[in-house]
Parts: sequence; C-alpha cells; structure tokens
Amino acid sequence: MIEERSRTRVVAAFVGAVGIAGASLFAVLVHLDLRHGLDHMNWVAFSLFSILLFLGETQPKLWMRFGEGGEVTPGWAFAYALVLLGSPSGAVIVMVLTNLFVDVRHRKGALKIVFNVSQVAAALSLGGLLLHALGVHEGITGTDHLPLRVGFGIVGGGLLIFIVNGLLTASVICLHQGIGLVTMMRSGFALSMAVDGALLALAPVFVIAIEFSILMLPLLGITSFLVFHSARTALKREHEANH
Repeated sequence: MIEERSRTRVVAAFVGAVGIAGASLFAVLVHLDLRHGLDHMNWVAFSLFSILLFLGETQPKLWMRFGEGGEVTPGWAFAYALVLLGSPSGAVIVMVLTNLFVDVRHRKGALKIVFNVSQVAAALSLGGLLLHALGVHEGITGTDHLPLRVGFGIVGGGLLIFIVNGLLTASVICLHQGIGLVTMMRSGFALSMAVDGALLALAPVFVIAIEFSILMLPLLGITSFLVFHSARTALKREHEANH
C-alpha cells in the first residue's frame, strides 16, 4: 500500500511537470503563430482535417488496442496534418479539445485527463516550434517547390512529435505500474508506437493531396484504411504468437 501511494505521488508530480511544460510550449507557439498571421490558411482543409481528427478519436471502431500499451487512433495523422497546414497552435487546440471530450465522456480520472491533454500539447507544440525555427510559417505548400529546410521541417517535426509522445507515454506507464521499459514494450507498446509513426508519416501526403484537390479525399481514405488494416493484421499475428 505504501509503495502504491509512493508511485501515485511520483506520477502526480510527473504529470504536473508535463502540464507546465505543455502549457509553456503552447504559449510560445501561439505567440509565433499570431506574429506571422494566419492569412495564408486554407480553412476548408483545416476544417476537413479537424472533422476527420474528431471522428478518428471518438469512434472506438477505428481504434486498435495494444494490451497495456493502450490504443492507437487515427488522430495523430490528422493532427500533424493540421500542423503542416500552417497553424500548429490550431492543431493543438483541436487535438486537446477532442481528447478532453473523449476522456470526459469515458469518465477518466482527473490525473489521466491532465496527462493526456498535456502530452498532446507538448508533443504537437514542439513539432510546430521546430517548423517555426526552420522558417516554415505558412505550411508546407506555401511555395511552388519544396525547399530543403521545409523537407527537414516535415521529417524533423514528425520525428520530434513521435519521440516526445513515445517517451512521455512510456514514462507515465512505467511509473504508474512500477514496471520496466522492456516489460512494457513486450506488452504491445512497441507495436503501438510503430503504428503511430506510420500515421504521422502519412500527414504530409494528406496535406499535399488535399491542397492539390479536395477530390483526392477518397484516395486519402483508402490509404488510411490500408495502413490500419496492415496494423490490425500485425497485431493479430502478434497476439496469436503470444497465445
């Protein structure tokens, strides 16, 4: 009992630190977004990806469960797509509000809600700040060609979001359950993160395709379905191998 209380205090302190970091990073991101303006925004694409993000996060049929590693939803792909459209702070707001809606609806504990919201804010804000640092202020389709710095921004931003999301989630699970990282990875977390990475990699394709023509939307749907279908197959095979 004492050990459990000690873990709870450690988790609470960790969540508090993530919350402060997420809020601080988001504040800086909002300042930069407002400084460079939003006149360039494709609001049709922004609204579309926001709706897809909400649907992906609120429809359990679209989720994939990975044992103790939690579940994977399509939301990260559309969230990063919103970042790449040129409004990272808008992406954070949409993802945070969606996660808040889902967590409250499922009556999750206050500590878990705070962590989920803070984790999303921290990861997406860092990705957006990296794009700003590389001078990508108007989205990845703001020019007729793709400069090298934009390419670095796309890859670097996705990697940063992937790493921060993975580290924060892994840390809080390990602290809460009192288990090691290797044990958690075996429970399905590694496969969960692999799918998240694949979804993040699709985000630039989504943005470029939708900016070219909204008629590309069916193709995006097919691509997303194929990625999820492959991930489900991998999960099923892993489950059969372990049982």
